[in-house]
Amino acid sequence: DINNTYFGGRRESPGINFLSLAITSHLQTLCSTIVIGDDVGTVNKLINTLALFMTSKEKKLSRLAKKDSIYVPDILLQGLINKRPSDDEIIRSTLPTTIIHFTQDNKSIYRTHAYHIHEVMRKEYLSRADPNNSLTSKVLMLFREVESPSILVRSILDEIFKLPHNLRKGLILQINRLFIKQAVILIKYVESKLETNDYMQPNTTKRMQQQLEIQSEDDFAVLLAIAEKYSPGIYFACAGDPALVMKKFIQLFESF
Repeated sequence: DINNTYFGGRRESPGINFLSLAITSHLQTLCSTIVIGDDVGTVNKLINTLALFMTSKEKKLSRLAKKDSIYVPDILLQGLINKRPSDDEIIRSTLPTTIIHFTQDNKSIYRTHAYHIHEVMRKEYLSRADPNNSLTSKVLMLFREVESPSILVRSILDEIFKLPHNLRKGLILQINRLFIKQAVILIKYVESKLETNDYMQPNTTKRMQQQLEIQSEDDFAVLLAIAEKYSPGIYFACAGDPALVMKKFIQLFESF
């Protein structure tokens, strides 16, 4: 029900800027998001808002917050009340993670590294994990604050809020279909470039963004995450040589 989201009625708290950041990061982390707050109602309202951009299958892998909810890795979208999982718990998730702090005094958004980097860090962590030693507390910034929204997401929200609230859900459904169409175009482009290589060179990726008229890196990250759901492995193909990524993070872990 659109009325149980922040798209119901007028522009309410937390405002369009915050929603743009939240939805951007939520999509970029393949809808793996934790909403942390001090009120069950407001946390669940944000969860319902983010869920509008998820498939039915993804929603079934999500849950609303309860006062006694605990963090479960690989539940996609979940809410917690006055508790934050440790970095060691979060790095065990197979997907990158967005954390949204959503209280009256703290509205901030953080996310882990991009999918391909998170996967390397996770595998390295699991291969070296010592139950008596918190490795991730020693690693370079598992999380970074989300400060810029996708241009595409922000422009879409502007259009949504121009409509009467009873028409907004229909537009969001159309937007989700548009995201999928754009992701499919990206997939076809990448497939055409991978006939002779296992991964794309950085200059090829830049050229692809220009030719597909993808306006920003945040837009590209959104579309690439959606494409990954329909063509597993495409994220890694676009990220470049996986051996170099692995080497970088093995050196990082060995330095501590």
